[in-house]
Amino acid sequence: LDTFADPRHQGCAMNAAASEPIVSVQQFDGEEWLYFRAIVPQVSIIRATTADERGNLTYEHEGAYLGGLEQALAARNNGGVVIAQVKRVVENGTLKPHDVRVPGVLVDHIVVAPDQLQTTLTPYDPAISGEIFRPLSTFRNAEMNVQKVIARRVAMELRDGMAVNIGFGISANVPRILLEEGQHGKVTWVIEQGAVGGVPLLDFKFGCASNAEAIMPSPHQFIYFQAGGFDASLLSFLQIDRHGS
Repeated sequence: LDTFADPRHQGCAMNAAASEPIVSVQQFDGEEWLYFRAIVPQVSIIRATTADERGNLTYEHEGAYLGGLEQALAARNNGGVVIAQVKRVVENGTLKPHDVRVPGVLVDHIVVAPDQLQTTLTPYDPAISGEIFRPLSTFRNAEMNVQKVIARRVAMELRDGMAVNIGFGISANVPRILLEEGQHGKVTWVIEQGAVGGVPLLDFKFGCASNAEAIMPSPHQFIYFQAGGFDASLLSFLQIDRHGS
């Protein structure tokens, strides 16, 4: 309410081409709520590491589950098509059922891409998928500049045991400040793409973490965020005033 998402302001419309409103203000139990009509997908394109011949999908080389299962359910349950890109296909019966994140009954087509990247610029890093532990000494420290000064000042506000969400930009350097100062583990980092703990990565690897303690499906991570379960969020803004607006 009372943000760009509010139809009384921009209603999520980026420009004049977005002429059809997607959100309205509704009264519920005496309060105003923003009501977004459900978007029904006809096609869902998802990504995994391995598929068997029946379309069951596992994610052993991935840095995030994202919302693959939820996307597949949304399309399938509305008569749509599900296309899964994977690195490899294996024989039926070779995948462990506990490893399967998307069952084959939800998948219509498999596209094999043996050279698929793990992140935008990463062919494959087993520390991102949690298969090995990357030594903390191998992470580079942030360069000394204005951004580092800001990140260090932010780090001073963190307390032991906090669960802290971070966004892209200057705030992504705060974990490196704690590493540099021997305070890694003081807080637990939680990233919207799903990583819990570990060392959040930078640049085009942002959204993944090395040495994560857990990797959550991103829709579940957002349930945690939206309910306010974490302790602090570090975000970057283009402009902000002294009142926090």
